[in-house]
Amino acid sequence: MFEQPLHKTDFTQELHGTASDQEAVAAPARQQPCSEGFQLPGAIWRAMFACYAIFIASLALATGGSSAARFVIAISALFMLVYFSAATILTALGGSDRRKADKSEPLQTLNGPLGIGAVRVQVLTIPAALATFGIGLLIVTSFAGV
Repeated sequence: MFEQPLHKTDFTQELHGTASDQEAVAAPARQQPCSEGFQLPGAIWRAMFACYAIFIASLALATGGSSAARFVIAISALFMLVYFSAATILTALGGSDRRKADKSEPLQTLNGPLGIGAVRVQVLTIPAALATFGIGLLIVTSFAGV
């Protein structure tokens, strides 16, 4: 019943292969990730800051000076200030070898190179929508007499 098999098989050898098989398929050398930095042109940073400033200012004007609203808007403005300050500080830490964004070259992203127009659309869509929302809210509240 428990006879010897016709051919003897070492399952660990089948699973892991022999030493010569492992040498034949060597793992590729690992590369250090390349730090590209922010590489966004200054105009995009300024446009983003302007959009958020418009949003905060329009909210401040639309709420009519409520003390609770002022408190929440002040906290939001501080978060915005910290966000842009941290980005400025981290970019400055790049040192002399940090790369400046060249408008003629595509920017390297995780999904591949993107042209400057595509980068503008991707980076500024949400800030522009928030600025538009804030202006719309200001217009509605001004006509409603709030």
